[in-house]
Amino acid sequence: AAFTAIRDANIAIEGILASDALNSSDVLTSRKMYHMLGEAYTLRAYWFSMLTYFFGDVPAGFDAPRAGLNFFLPREDRNVILAKVIKDMIDIEEKMMWAEELPYGIEQVSREYTIGLIARIALQRGGYSLTPEMNMERKSDYLEYYKIARDYSQKLMTLKDRALPADYRQVFLNNAKFVTPVNSDILFEVPFAIGN
Repeated sequence: AAFTAIRDANIAIEGILASDALNSSDVLTSRKMYHMLGEAYTLRAYWFSMLTYFFGDVPAGFDAPRAGLNFFLPREDRNVILAKVIKDMIDIEEKMMWAEELPYGIEQVSREYTIGLIARIALQRGGYSLTPEMNMERKSDYLEYYKIARDYSQKLMTLKDRALPADYRQVFLNNAKFVTPVNSDILFEVPFAIGN
């Protein structure tokens, strides 16, 4: 499922980058396209972070599938993968929309979720991991990624600070009633159709 999601994100990224609508003279069209591009980069980053968390070094395809490509990729160093997805999100984050500007609020990837994911994956990239030789190691540039985590956590708190709900029970009541408040505790939740 993770590799299917990554493949779909790669297809979306390639299509959006090739689209004339991305740099349309219509500001709203261009803004929506940049946001969708950010969503695709963020979802791809999420799935790569999950794969590397559970499996370490994994095959990493960053191209949309097409005839002639090699689909039997070797394992890629997890740190190379995580560094790339962090950079992709950093490059697009400021062109994305906040949850309150989106039709589905926190049930859609938003700028605040992307900022939070940058910080989380930067901590993962800067931390220790088990190598194929069964050693716990971290790369020498770990402080750079801890700084990214700190800076993006601070950025999120500065631009979109959220107070914790006074009534914690309400978080679960909102979930049960399909209420999705923006600018609250939750940055992103997987949407489910009512009745499912």
